[in-house]
Amino acid sequence: MGAAACTAGSVAEDKHSQPLKILVLGFSGTGKTFIVYGWSLGMSNMVKTLPTDAAMFNVEKVMSPKLRQPMYMWDISGKMTSRRRSYFLGTQGLVYVLNASQPVYMMDALQDLNSLLNDRDLKGLPLLVLANRLGSEENLSTKELESQMKEHLKLPPLWSVCGIRTFSQEDLSQALLKLEDLMDRSSPTADA
Repeated sequence: MGAAACTAGSVAEDKHSQPLKILVLGFSGTGKTFIVYGWSLGMSNMVKTLPTDAAMFNVEKVMSPKLRQPMYMWDISGKMTSRRRSYFLGTQGLVYVLNASQPVYMMDALQDLNSLLNDRDLKGLPLLVLANRLGSEENLSTKELESQMKEHLKLPPLWSVCGIRTFSQEDLSQALLKLEDLMDRSSPTADA
């Protein structure tokens, strides 16, 4: 008769290599797909991105040198807000993308983000909010966005806001570092 064997050491060793599931959410046209491909490919290898179809999603693997584990970025179409909940289970972090060049939609975006932050599967997860397409004085600043978020949302313990100028690899890299930091601080071994 066969016997199954498992050692505690192998489970602990695999913990750092287990991939992280990160949802990338926001309204349609905010630049979610561009950001995810910028993280996975880099700007020098960027392909032309198309808006994610209403019933579709993209998943890209992004290696995290700091965390020593892969992060799978689930870019969910901004047009499928009614059906996106099916992707929430098992999520370990959130990236919410706003179009900073359209401050008129800010309250709608904050209401959407509020519903996400109150969902049972997403409550308390690390949150990175990206203000995409910074650059013009008419655009929303990251300070204004932080102020609006503090006023209108019950934020999780670990959150951050990062601005991204159009086509800036430096900004994309800084945003990824912030995400890695949030995920690192949220890990069970961060307190040890």
